[in-house]
Amino acid sequence: MRFQARRGFTLIELLTVIAIIMILMGLVVIGMGRFIERAKIAAASNTMNQIRNSMTLYFTKNVESYPPAYGYLTSASPEVFCLEPYTVRVGLFGNEDFYDSFSESLDTNMDDFIDLPEYCPPATKTGLDKYTFPSDMYWLSGPNVMSTRDRIPQGPRPYAYFPINRKQFKRVHDYYYAILTDPEHPEHAEDGAYARTWPPDNLGLFFPPPKYDAFVLIGVGPMNHTAGVIPATRLADGSEPQPEFVQYHVTALRAFYLATRDLNENMRPDFDFRNRTGQGEDAEPETYEAKGINGDFAQLPAQYDRVAEWATLEGPLIFVYGM
Repeated sequence: MRFQARRGFTLIELLTVIAIIMILMGLVVIGMGRFIERAKIAAASNTMNQIRNSMTLYFTKNVESYPPAYGYLTSASPEVFCLEPYTVRVGLFGNEDFYDSFSESLDTNMDDFIDLPEYCPPATKTGLDKYTFPSDMYWLSGPNVMSTRDRIPQGPRPYAYFPINRKQFKRVHDYYYAILTDPEHPEHAEDGAYARTWPPDNLGLFFPPPKYDAFVLIGVGPMNHTAGVIPATRLADGSEPQPEFVQYHVTALRAFYLATRDLNENMRPDFDFRNRTGQGEDAEPETYEAKGINGDFAQLPAQYDRVAEWATLEGPLIFVYGM
C-alpha cells in the first residue's frame, strides 16, 4: 500500500485565517457593544414608562398634580424646606432597576457642585424590596439649604426629575425664545437658546406653583452626564438669584426648557441622545438654518469653558410627560 504524505498549512495560510478570525471578532465586539447600549436604552425606556405609570397614579390621587420632588415648603413661617425625593413620594423603590443604569455620580451637569435639582441620592436596601433614605439629609430650614453637599453619597442614582407648571413654563419659554430671535440684539441669542439668563421677577414664577401638571425625566445616557441640559443653579458669573427657594424652581423650569427644546421643529427634543445618534438630524446645523436659527445652536449647551468639548457629544436620555 502506498501512503500519501499529509501536507500541512503554510505560514501564509495560517496568518490569513488568523487575520480573518481577528476581523470577525472585531466586528462582533463592535456589534456587541452597540447591542448592549441599545439594550440598556430599551431598559431605560421601560423604566421611564414604569415611573410614568406611578406618576400618573399619584397625579390622579393628588388633585391632578405631580410631586414637587426637588423641594417644597412645609410651612410659611419659619420657612422649612423639604428635600424629599420623588422616589419616596410615589413609592418607586421596590426594585433597584429604577436607578439610572448609566449614571455614576449625582453631579449630572458636571459643574463640580450638587444642586438641589440634582439631589436624589441612592436609597439603602434594608430588606427584601425595602429601601430607606437618610432622613437627616432631607429636612432643612433657613437659607443654608446647600449644607448637605459634602455628605452626599456617590454612585448610581435615580433619574433626574423636573416637574413644572405649564402656565409658568409658557412664560419662561416665550421669554427665552424672544431673546433667541430678537433681531436687534443677536449677540444675546445664545442666552435665549441655552437659558443662560435668569427670568425676571415680573414673569410670575412664584414658588410653589398651584400644581405641577407636566414633568421631564432626564437620564445621563452613555456618556454619564447631561452636558449642561440640567443647567447650573448658579449662573456662570457665580450669582445666586433670590429669593432662596425660588431659584431651584426656576432652575427646574430652565431644565424643562432645555430638555424640550426643538428649535428645528422636527418634533424631537434637540439634545436627546436617541435623536442625535439615530438619523443624526438633530445634530446637523442645516436643519436649524432652514428655520432661520443659528446652526451653531444644534450643539449641546456648554455653560463653562472647561466643558466646551461637550458640544460634540451625544446627549442625555430625555423623557417628557404631560405636554
